[in-house]
Amino acid sequence: MTIIGGPVAGNTSAKARKAYARSVKSTEWPGKRARTGDFLTFSDEDLCGLELPHEDAIVITMRIEDSDVHKIMVDTGSSVDIIYWQAFQCMEILLEQLLPVDYPLVVDVPSSYNALLGRPGMIALRSVPSPYHLVIKFPSPRGAGEYRTDQLVSRKCYSAELTDFKKPAQAGAN
Repeated sequence: MTIIGGPVAGNTSAKARKAYARSVKSTEWPGKRARTGDFLTFSDEDLCGLELPHEDAIVITMRIEDSDVHKIMVDTGSSVDIIYWQAFQCMEILLEQLLPVDYPLVVDVPSSYNALLGRPGMIALRSVPSPYHLVIKFPSPRGAGEYRTDQLVSRKCYSAELTDFKKPAQAGAN
């Protein structure tokens, strides 16, 4: 499955996308900005418990709508946040509760992940991911918060995705 062309700055119209693309007026360094909140830093302490070297994805658990949603893959290259249909079912969110909107995107396809946290969600959280440390950090009222990857879960999800990818597509239904 490939999904491209997600909303740009909260809008999906062609006119809004073009205006967004033109909105950067200068290629010069914007200069210093006032610092706010905590610093989000990574150190060797964040590597504790990880098997190195690795090429694992950041796969986290987050609380969404009063449910702990496991197996959320963090994807800095994605222009959309995705919650897969099976996750909505596990969260006991009824179809009638969902409203048709352009964003976030709900996808009804099999996946070993329950959701994908893309750039929009990371920006909303003001988070910083570190693929090397397998952690995503964000500011919170009590200081820097973090979501850590369970490396075994990350590898199991990846393995399951590869297995599903290799399966031949099912022929037409009866």
